[in-house]
Amino acid sequence: MLRECSFGKLEGVHYDNMSDEEKNAFSDPSYQFENGESWEDVQKRGYLFFKSLEQGNHIAFTHGGFIVSQLVEQGVTEFPNNGSVLGLSIAEGKIRDLDFQWDYPLITEDI
Repeated sequence: MLRECSFGKLEGVHYDNMSDEEKNAFSDPSYQFENGESWEDVQKRGYLFFKSLEQGNHIAFTHGGFIVSQLVEQGVTEFPNNGSVLGLSIAEGKIRDLDFQWDYPLITEDI
C-alpha cells in the first residue's frame, strides 16, 4: 500500500513541535516510531507493492516519505521537493533508474 510511514505517537504532531531527539529519528532508517513503523517497514511495503505490478506503465501518487524510503535503497542522497513528479523505472520490486525529475518550485517569500 502506498501510504506514508505510521509515525505512531508522533502522528499529527508538527515537526516544529518535536524534540531534537524526535527530529533526529526521522532521518534514521532503522528507527522504530513508538506504536508505529520504521522507514525499513515502509521500504518493504513499497517493495511488495512494486513487485505486484504487471509489466507496463503506471502512475501513482504518494507521500514524499514513501518515495524517499525507496530512493534510499538505491543510494540516492538528494531527494525531491514536496510536490515533485518523478519518472521511475522499476524492476523486480525495486527502483532501478530515476528517469526524470520535475521539482515543484519552492516559494521563498511570505504569502
